[in-house]
Amino acid sequence: MSFGGYPEGHPAIDTATLDAALQAKVSLARRAGLVVSVVTQFGFEAEPIARWIETRAEHCPVHVGIAGPASVATLAKFAIRCGIGTSLRALARGHTAFARVLVEAAPDELVRQLVASGAPIAGLHLYTFGGVRRAAEWIRRGASG
Repeated sequence: MSFGGYPEGHPAIDTATLDAALQAKVSLARRAGLVVSVVTQFGFEAEPIARWIETRAEHCPVHVGIAGPASVATLAKFAIRCGIGTSLRALARGHTAFARVLVEAAPDELVRQLVASGAPIAGLHLYTFGGVRRAAEWIRRGASG
């Protein structure tokens, strides 16, 4: 069983409430004998994701949500809907890593940065935003290798 995680927060729920709810859900699921993990919202910057995982790694394995290959318009639309504030601020100040993601429309640089961070990442969750074919092609090409 997987629960949602919010490294960049949630547009309508404060961090303390999110953390308490996650701990309660994980505890309840474990008491019921379920194997649990967390799947995070997607983001474009490794640092807030890695920091979030480091402070919550004791809860359960974390699968990092990454945005699969998509058009700039699609990425921006979903970023606004999902409230990924840190990544949106990076866009506003012209952050180089974010700009590369948008130009390349693939998460290669983010994946490299996440690996380099050393955060205990259990896996990746690829959000396709309707672009399943693009995502499959990206995976076939070797993702970030």
